[in-house]
Amino acid sequence: MKKPKYNHSYHSNHGSFCPHFFSVFSLSSVVKISAGIAEMYTIPPFCYVNSMKFDNIRAFDKHLEASAPGQFADVYLIIAKEPYDRTVAAEKAVSALLQGASADLALKTLSGDELTLNDLLDELNTLPFLCDHKVVWVRDADKMKKAIIKALEEYLDNPNRRVKLVMVAESVAANTNFYKKSEKAGVILSVVPLKPWEKEKELHQWVLAEVAKAGKRIEPAAAQLLVKQTGLDQGLLALELEKLFCYSGDSLDITTAAVIALCTCIDVDTIFQLSEAVLRRDPAKSLLIASHLLDNGTALIAILVQLRSQLQTDYQVCSILSRGGTPQDVSAEFRYLVGRILTQHIEMATGYGMERFKRGLIAIDDAERTAKSSVMEPELLLETLLMKLTA
Repeated sequence: MKKPKYNHSYHSNHGSFCPHFFSVFSLSSVVKISAGIAEMYTIPPFCYVNSMKFDNIRAFDKHLEASAPGQFADVYLIIAKEPYDRTVAAEKAVSALLQGASADLALKTLSGDELTLNDLLDELNTLPFLCDHKVVWVRDADKMKKAIIKALEEYLDNPNRRVKLVMVAESVAANTNFYKKSEKAGVILSVVPLKPWEKEKELHQWVLAEVAKAGKRIEPAAAQLLVKQTGLDQGLLALELEKLFCYSGDSLDITTAAVIALCTCIDVDTIFQLSEAVLRRDPAKSLLIASHLLDNGTALIAILVQLRSQLQTDYQVCSILSRGGTPQDVSAEFRYLVGRILTQHIEMATGYGMERFKRGLIAIDDAERTAKSSVMEPELLLETLLMKLTA
């Protein structure tokens, strides 16, 4: 008896469809030959949710909970600037989609920058083995080659209903065909970056929640200090919190003294001075400040993260002004930029210029990738970067 061929186009043509909310698809019985005996497996109907967008992980997580067990979309596109946000959102999506199935059988993880077209199409068009459906998780989807993105756009017109595709990217423009087809085919989470004061408040609440979850207590001043010392980097904050949990042992309390003694401290004020020297294109001062930060034990990655954050802020200032905006428009976007500080940022941003900002942010991203994947000395890597930024 010939094994029936799976044709996922059938399911998009034979299900009832509600254009505003979801479609309901019923899969026909699939014949499986095992030890010469034909066994019939009926796959239950499920709801296919599409054209939904979220701008924060909390709402996205609630959506996943409400979608279980049978109303998941076929496609999820997760976009977030912060690596921690990308990781958390993707892990939540993958965990929900697996529905308790073994990751060894039901999950395939791919990297966009190393992906080949054949590998991707094989995974997307192959039936799952010993499970109802499988999950394909594509990291760094924004680094996929153009030919792969083009093929994906065609796939998104008619996705395989037995495969759940999760794509994760740092940035995808909303006006691209890829974004629009992803939105039509499934669900998009595009995390909106918070303003610094909003981020600080959110991280403070997050610390309190994580400490309570661990069955411990933390002094309010210790929580605030911990957030400030890690420079609003949630990934680093999570690591430092784990360190405090281990150190506290059986004790229920986490003190300010413990935070001071154990946790990494990013000198945010000095990094601001570094970014100011960069924007004023002063290589000598930039190198001097960078050397001071490294000598004081500040991790290279932490310096790069904070430097990127500072430059992104002034890039937005420059962008607002280049579109004809006023200083009042800048203050409306960044409420902490007022008076002399606002004037200083406007002066530095306009002096640096849009093109330098674009090149500089790309150079920082390249430096961070190099720092994570090579053995180059931090001093040399940072010096090379600063020479590019101040040129």
